[in-house]
Amino acid sequence: MSDPLKPGDKAPPLITVKWLKGDSVSVFKLGQIYIVEFGFVACGPCRASIPNLTEIARRYNGKVKVISVHIWENNKDNPLDLSYISKVDRFIKSMGPKIGYSVGVDVPGQVTADTWGGGAPKVFIINQNQTIAWIGHPNDMDLIIDQVVSNTFDPGATSARELNKKLHIKACYDAIWSNKLMGKFQLAIDQMDSLIFENPDIPWFYYEKYRLLDGMDAGNSRADSLVRWLLRNKPKDFSQIYELSHAIIESKYPDYDLAIEIADWAAEKSNYYFSTAFILDVKAEAYFKKGNLQKAIQIQNEAINLMLPYKSEIPEPLKSLQLRLMFYQKELK
Repeated sequence: MSDPLKPGDKAPPLITVKWLKGDSVSVFKLGQIYIVEFGFVACGPCRASIPNLTEIARRYNGKVKVISVHIWENNKDNPLDLSYISKVDRFIKSMGPKIGYSVGVDVPGQVTADTWGGGAPKVFIINQNQTIAWIGHPNDMDLIIDQVVSNTFDPGATSARELNKKLHIKACYDAIWSNKLMGKFQLAIDQMDSLIFENPDIPWFYYEKYRLLDGMDAGNSRADSLVRWLLRNKPKDFSQIYELSHAIIESKYPDYDLAIEIADWAAEKSNYYFSTAFILDVKAEAYFKKGNLQKAIQIQNEAINLMLPYKSEIPEPLKSLQLRLMFYQKELK
């Protein structure tokens, strides 16, 4: 099913049940530029986009109005249940000044989500003529919003450039993993280096390079050197890549101290209790495999305590953390 809206369409109204922060917006005014982002509380990439959205709202204050609308939060089986509003409200309040823009919540019938088209995180840039100029991921919009504000944006050229970039990355990925399967490891690594050089701000590529390097030498020195480089240089938007800790823990030559350092970095950058809890969960596992059971239990308890206030909303993730704590406690005895 194709999206209901495309660039060039007139922006439809935003139908919300409540505005939780900032000014309410239902229709778009002539002469004003808007960024409309769609997301939901449990969406990690949505939370990762919060700092950039706040920075754009600050940088273009008076020129661009940034809006976030929470979608898919309600209980579809009970349209009269409005408890989802308080869930979103607690999250917005917990973020405080980290969210520097307006936030609304879709109605139980998900009218705005259906009208605008599903996707999270998903950004629409509305130009001064109340027209959708661009649709995409929040990580890709910085250059676009600069051009919309300066009135130099060319939708056709931008669409072609974005499509070519996606096709190029897919072709590179296919070649990299094909060469790995054929045992051409150095060629695959060289190709990954080229991809990183072209896209230094895509953190997932560093994770993939670690996977290529893992086990290539007896001490895993090349793979671990990459991790140490990341810790020194801290590329932009690396806060969601704590999965690298998992990769290090499961490595043929695991360095648990490195896994802990990556987890600490990710926790420092995390902006949501849910993701922080699972970063701590990984850190606890590293301490467990390192043989420090008491530290593992302490950190696992910290992860659980972050989730307890929301146990009615997210019982299954909390249960998984509690089961691992029970395992650690059993091993200690």
